[in-house]
Amino acid sequence: MPRIITLLFCVFILFNGLAQEPSLIHFDVEDGLPSNLIYSMTQDKEGFLWFGTDKGLARYDGEKFHVFGTGDGLPDAEILTVYCDSKDRIWLSPFKQLPCYWQNGAFHVGNSDSLISRLNTRSSWYDFIESSDNRLMIFNELSTIHILEEDTIQSLDLPHNPRSVFEADGKTYLVTMGEIFLLENGLESKLHVPWLSKLSNRKYLIGAAVSDDQILISYENILTLIKYENGAFSVQDTLMGYNGRIRHTRSGKFLLVTKNQGSLFLDCSNGDIHINRRILPDKKVNMAFEDHQGTLWFCTSDEGVYGMPLNAPQHFLTNEVSHSHNITSLSKDADQHLIAGNDEGGMYFIKDDQVSYQFIGTLTGSNRILAIQPMKQGDLFIASDESIYRYHQGRSSILPFKFTPKTILSSNGRLWVASSSGIGYFDEQNLQYQQAVGSRRFTSLTRDKQGFLWAGGMNGLYSSADNFAANWADQFEMLDSRIYALCAGKDNVLWVATADNGLLRLGIQDGKIEELIQVNERLDQPIQSIKTIISDNSNNIWLGTNKGVFKLQPDFQVSHFDKHDGLADNDVNTLLMKDDTLWVGTTKGLTRMILNQNLAIDSFPSYVSGINYWLNDRYIQEPFFNNFNGFRAFTLPRDAGLVEIQLSGLDYCSRGNISFEYVVEERFPGLADLTVSNIFSLLFKREQSNNSGIVQGRLNLGTQIRPGKYFYTFTALNTRGLKSNKPDSIMIVNKANWYETIWFWLTIWGIVFLILRAVYKNRQAYRDLNHSVSKLRLHAIQAQLNPHFIGNSIYAIQQFFYPPDPEKASEYIELFNRLLRQSMTMSEQHFVRFDQDMSYNTDYLSLIKLRLGDRFNFTIEGLDQIQPDSPFPSMILQPLIENATIHGLSPGGVSILTVKFIKSGSLVNCLIEDNGEGIDTIRQRKSKKHPQHQSKGLALLQQKISMLNRLYKTNIKLSHSDLKDHDPPRHGTVASISIDLEAFSDIAPSKEIS
Repeated sequence: MPRIITLLFCVFILFNGLAQEPSLIHFDVEDGLPSNLIYSMTQDKEGFLWFGTDKGLARYDGEKFHVFGTGDGLPDAEILTVYCDSKDRIWLSPFKQLPCYWQNGAFHVGNSDSLISRLNTRSSWYDFIESSDNRLMIFNELSTIHILEEDTIQSLDLPHNPRSVFEADGKTYLVTMGEIFLLENGLESKLHVPWLSKLSNRKYLIGAAVSDDQILISYENILTLIKYENGAFSVQDTLMGYNGRIRHTRSGKFLLVTKNQGSLFLDCSNGDIHINRRILPDKKVNMAFEDHQGTLWFCTSDEGVYGMPLNAPQHFLTNEVSHSHNITSLSKDADQHLIAGNDEGGMYFIKDDQVSYQFIGTLTGSNRILAIQPMKQGDLFIASDESIYRYHQGRSSILPFKFTPKTILSSNGRLWVASSSGIGYFDEQNLQYQQAVGSRRFTSLTRDKQGFLWAGGMNGLYSSADNFAANWADQFEMLDSRIYALCAGKDNVLWVATADNGLLRLGIQDGKIEELIQVNERLDQPIQSIKTIISDNSNNIWLGTNKGVFKLQPDFQVSHFDKHDGLADNDVNTLLMKDDTLWVGTTKGLTRMILNQNLAIDSFPSYVSGINYWLNDRYIQEPFFNNFNGFRAFTLPRDAGLVEIQLSGLDYCSRGNISFEYVVEERFPGLADLTVSNIFSLLFKREQSNNSGIVQGRLNLGTQIRPGKYFYTFTALNTRGLKSNKPDSIMIVNKANWYETIWFWLTIWGIVFLILRAVYKNRQAYRDLNHSVSKLRLHAIQAQLNPHFIGNSIYAIQQFFYPPDPEKASEYIELFNRLLRQSMTMSEQHFVRFDQDMSYNTDYLSLIKLRLGDRFNFTIEGLDQIQPDSPFPSMILQPLIENATIHGLSPGGVSILTVKFIKSGSLVNCLIEDNGEGIDTIRQRKSKKHPQHQSKGLALLQQKISMLNRLYKTNIKLSHSDLKDHDPPRHGTVASISIDLEAFSDIAPSKEIS
């Protein structure tokens, strides 16, 4: 009860104004500037920023600084003034030297430039200003002004030191210590200004600027506002105690730069001098400059340069000393005013430029405001580490809740609470609590577009579709983790931040999960430690992490924002989107970022700033200073490796957070450098996986680049999602080494071809010779077979003369004569028709039958299995048949010879079987009687088979076996010869033998 009474009393504090601090860009020597003393700066037409320092001239390209010194052509390293004229000349005032300028990538100095050498005065410093009619005026501490127009120089001597030039009504006026001069047609006429002469006793005039019909002049210790009307000048207002250099900004205000009071924005629109805003109050600012995009730059004496972009991120509550600026939650009330909760039980109510602080209460000194839920009646429900509160009409009260809340969510008249002990809800009318799910720890809540609630816990995700009963981690293992944050997106998408698996994208329908995608697998760099998630109207997802804010687009493109981009701190607790403004609550305050800026700053160029590479163990940098947005070609040295193209986007509002979209096209390299890979790539237009992409700051071309010409086009993309309107391009030329060109390989291939051709011709000649020799040997074998056959036949004829049998002898001789003629003809052919060969063999068997009579019989089987006109090796069976009729006769009884053909596919197996003693018995007997004897006929046949196999790639096989080894065992021998007819199917057999 004491706790309730204490917290019913809340402290309400009203602040008169909300302290805002712009997030400034800052560069110093650590970023590449040659010195922290910056005298002056300017911007050229291309968009580069130039800085004059006491240690050299620096040019900034959005990524890095390039420093010029005396070694680059400067007369002196101390540059007091820099100014860009309409001809894009960067005018410089080196200390105690004549002015010089930079143009087209080089410095133009007095000794080598006819224009500068005509300046006939010497001074410690010079200043420059150009009129609208392109007249450049150069003045110094002396009473002389030089007017440059085209190639002419006119010098005017004045009674006082000129300090400023302004224009009004199309006329150019020059302000000196005590006069104003009108410059017309190169002549000066003095205008009498009575009040001005009264100031001539002051030491010097510091500066002047004009805005429409008002002129603000700064003398020592006084500001004077002058009204110009109908050619007359009148004083409107003065302000004592201020002086400094003045410029007019695009916002319509004057900007006064002082040495000891910071930089002041002055509003003079009402005819008086009113200090509107002060920035950099403790900085020693030398000058201010406004670039093409409206960014204001402040050059300091000892801290480098500061830049304040248009609509720069603003910091709030960062300097709070009485209350914590650790912002833990953000919300909007019924009137869309911002509410920010901190970590000590307090809330900031921010309305326009007013802020009030409401202390809710704490028992321990630390009480984080975890969630703020606005109601239609203007009430607020607040969840903190200690309890749940209702804020009503400026007072807070504790709701009866005994658990530790984690977050709250209002839905259909119920205030849902996720806590350390389950999920429940308060009825928003009677504030009675009802527990829905207990015994589980929940961490986050959200509602999808269909009205279903989703609750994240310590080890999974639950849905109100089944009253939070089922854990979806049982079906999707990626959800088995602590759920940090939930966000319902468009198109039935639920975004889930997990401790173990990062960001998950769920496809949901009717309170059920249909699809899960692990987002980090789609990203080049995973996003970790996500604390909060919100979505915007463009279906982008914004993620708050301990490394800043990440923007995730629907196509998984990522933009990153951190302290460098204007956040108060990288440790982000909470996010809130309000219209086109992103509010970021960090541990060190609140930051406002305007996202959609429809300003001229969206027009910015892309720039190829240089080439870096390694050559002979040296790292070489080649910066580019000219040919901007034109055709630029760079030829790489031979053997250059690890080549990088340096890129810049001249959008300083993006603070260097720029990516680059590139497209590369391979071009014809020229005949001298043509390679084989170039030909294939150009002729067949091979698709390359790396011909386009997005990179950050530089494009790495790899260890080695294939020889050729490659045309790269780069387009910068800023964090606002806008593309550069001025892409830049470069042609990278990598010349081929002599041994890589097509001509070298054509020469090598030509030599190899000639060698192979010579080897082939020699081998072909050898094959032809070998073929001819084999044919001659085959003919010789055939010739040897014929006499063997003739000798055996003549020996048989003798049997018909003892005893004489003239009739059989005559028949035998006639048959022998026919066989002899066929034998002589067939011996000239390697292949004959099958029926021709078998006719010859039949005649031979008939001859044997005639000789032996009833003691010999023969049969031929399987002839019908073989086509009669099939090519067949000539006389290959005759030696086997002849050998069987000589050595295979039965020692007693009738001799039987069987010739049998068995065909299987193209393979023909011919079996010649006799019923003689058997080949083993015959060999044993011969080995005893004639140990050195070999069958001449079979040896010649084996040689013939070898020659046929060699000449015609046939696979003829010959074998013999004794029938006693067969089943059933019997007397005799079987000779087997296998012939593949397919091997010589394309051989034309000899003509039929008559």
